[in-house]
Amino acid sequence: MTGARFLAGLSLFFGASALFLATLGIYGVKGYKVTARIPEFGIRMALGATGKDIVIMVLREDWILILLGLAVGMVSVLTIIRVLSAIVFQKLLCDVKPIDPFSIAVTLALVSLAALLAGYIPARRAAKVDPMEALRYE
Repeated sequence: MTGARFLAGLSLFFGASALFLATLGIYGVKGYKVTARIPEFGIRMALGATGKDIVIMVLREDWILILLGLAVGMVSVLTIIRVLSAIVFQKLLCDVKPIDPFSIAVTLALVSLAALLAGYIPARRAAKVDPMEALRYE
């Protein structure tokens, strides 16, 4: 039982580390993309867009990528689980089913929330851009 508990703790640690690194990567990419679009946001705000409109626009683009990534990831994970379940998972999971709908739903919600948070921070920064300063940016 101690070995199973250790393996569960190790899996939790590596899962949390992977989530943190994924969130950090998404934040870096979104920060770069938002910074590259500052002149566009300045023009939109000069023409009457509000900060809320900018945040919604950036987050809508994020949602499309998040949903696409989650769909591809789910198909990949379910395929890998089907292939490896007969070989490895029975011994590692202590006879727990490898496909648990509750765990999958919690994981999808957690990854979605982390990705949205990582995209929300640069979106808020873009919404606070002064239109005149953004137009001088180029």
